[in-house]
Amino acid sequence: MTLKGICVILSIDTRKCFLFELKNETLRVGEKMKKLARFFVSVKKELKKVRWLGKKELVTYSVATISFVIIFMAFFALSDIILGAISTVIK
Repeated sequence: MTLKGICVILSIDTRKCFLFELKNETLRVGEKMKKLARFFVSVKKELKKVRWLGKKELVTYSVATISFVIIFMAFFALSDIILGAISTVIK
């Protein structure tokens, strides 16, 4: 089974599909699967290079993030309450 073109949907409303011929090349499905397999192998290699956080760093960054979220939540809640009270006084 070979692919002789690429079908690209340019408009969802009209549901038109345009076929673009590949430059005198046919891609076999087996070749595409080999490329996909090579891609996943390279992804696995790259993920091994990633420096993952340790438990101490993870806890530190999580506490910092949650603290900032709570601080900003309190700030915006108080701002909303104060501005709401001011707007009712003005009316």
